[in-house]
Amino acid sequence: MRIISLLIFSFVLLTSGCSQFQRETGAENSWRNDVDIIRGKTTKKHILEQFGPPSQVVISKDQTIFYYLNEQAVGSSLILILYNHSVEKTIYDRAIFFFNDADTLVDYALSHTPDDT
Repeated sequence: MRIISLLIFSFVLLTSGCSQFQRETGAENSWRNDVDIIRGKTTKKHILEQFGPPSQVVISKDQTIFYYLNEQAVGSSLILILYNHSVEKTIYDRAIFFFNDADTLVDYALSHTPDDT
């Protein structure tokens, strides 16, 4: 009986596990660094040089919009034979820039982060 109990315990122990993960996708959120962005002076070219290609570009009749998105996820999981549990926290960081026909920055906005006061 003791051997069977030891085999069952070993089986359960060997077929269960835990994991932790972290991933980051999208544009690198370098807009959080000290970058000189001035409405009416900053150009499309300057934004592209600073942040690279945007996640999305929207072009309308009289303006162009650059949308940048960064997604960070952190999580952990417990995997057992009869029960699994997983927890994931995702944080989205966004930046949006509006340009006029002259390719000059009209307005911009950054998403709030937990560090913002």
